[in-house]
Amino acid sequence: MNLADLLGYLQHHAEPAIEQHRNLLAINPCGRTHLPCGDIASRKKPIEKRFKMIATTWGAGQVAYSILWFFLLFIEIWLAISIFIDIFRSHDLKGWAKAAWLLLVFVIPIVGILAYLIFRGDTMRAHQIQAAQEQRNFLQHAVGQSPADELSKLLELKNMGALTETEFEKLKGHVIDRSSQVN
Repeated sequence: MNLADLLGYLQHHAEPAIEQHRNLLAINPCGRTHLPCGDIASRKKPIEKRFKMIATTWGAGQVAYSILWFFLLFIEIWLAISIFIDIFRSHDLKGWAKAAWLLLVFVIPIVGILAYLIFRGDTMRAHQIQAAQEQRNFLQHAVGQSPADELSKLLELKNMGALTETEFEKLKGHVIDRSSQVN
């Protein structure tokens, strides 16, 4: 096919399209085929017909279905974060095993989460119990002893003769004052 044939073909097939466009311009002198010419009120009518509120197009079942999927997504994200915490908390897993579990949970989330819960769910629970115990121990160490423990130690010191009656009463008052301020 040479250039002359190509031009002839385009003129033959393009001529009807050009004529149709000229007819549209004759009908609509503004040159726009999607909006009518004229005042603003006449332009608003077709736009109002095209846009509908979402609330009018969704039924109650679709809203409930969307809420269900939102909560399932939330649960999936929560489980994935819990698994990530457990993976990094695990001292029994080596580096490549941690990387493999992370990759599985990232690439195929549902399968990875279910596999981790099946294969390592018992160790996950053990890690949670151990972390809670470590947190309790830290708080007891940071906060100190309970007022009852302090009073019993003061009483022991008094009975051993390390404290006099006035020192015991003075320290007992301090312990009671601190416990009443905390409560």
